[in-house]
Amino acid sequence: AAAVHTEHLLFTDTYHFIPGPTHVLVNGSRPVLPYIPASSMFCTAYPECTTSLDQAENFYGVKLNYHHNKYETLFQTLLAREFCQSWSLAAAALGSFDSCDYQHGPTADDYIAWLISMDKPFDYMPKNKERVGWRQW
Repeated sequence: AAAVHTEHLLFTDTYHFIPGPTHVLVNGSRPVLPYIPASSMFCTAYPECTTSLDQAENFYGVKLNYHHNKYETLFQTLLAREFCQSWSLAAAALGSFDSCDYQHGPTADDYIAWLISMDKPFDYMPKNKERVGWRQW
């Protein structure tokens, strides 16, 4: 996030190609935040989903009812910078990745839990992917 000079940032990898130009999916003026319920079989059947939620709770003390995919979440750059600093401190306090004290790098669930725990603005329009579908960037 430190090298980003735009209002928002989005994570990607070699499996998530983003062709340009890209437009942010919004509802009114707020970016859409896709999620799936934590109790959904689309979460409970996948360890990467349940462990992401567990990590967010361990790091920030917030039990999320919804899973947010890192590759579908639009991060506000200024808040993401603060979050990254906080995440590094939380990770260091909880152990190490090498010792399997936590299983993921920073996740969207961590980010959302951090926003809630720090009483930061939640400038999103949450949308349940099970009800409204899913849209690639």
